Amino acid sequence: MKRGVLLALVAATVTAVFVQVGESSAGKKKATLGIRTVAGRTLHIPPGATATEDVKCPKNFAAVSADPLPGANDLGYASVHPSLSKAQFLFGNPSLTNTYDSVGEAVCVAGAGNLYIRRASSARALSRARRELAQRVREHR
Repeated sequence: MKRGVLLALVAATVTAVFVQVGESSAGKKKATLGIRTVAGRTLHIPPGATATEDVKCPKNFAAVSADPLPGANDLGYASVHPSLSKAQFLFGNPSLTNTYDSVGEAVCVAGAGNLYIRRASSARALSRARRELAQRVREHR
């Protein structure tokens, strides 16, 4: 019987995603990490204007990255929302004459089989998740 614990910590301030692999045995499914890249809609931003966009992850997925795609517009911000359910973007068009397009994308992860993903969106929840993970690691030795 193989046992293992994998910790992946993706932090935006005090928000984190913990990924844990439980015990694997003949009766359990193999641990699998699902990764999806979700592209947002194309924003047509007029000259001198700004636009925001939220790119939501599918159900049971957690956002771990907010990536703007290359374009002519300025980027105000690209961040993962503290709930880890979406990526948020602010684009601005510095041109005085041309409309330009912008697109943001979110990288989302989910566990399947014997892989568990836990979210911690406060300092207290993050501390509790770390303690619980440390306890599981000690139990698997």
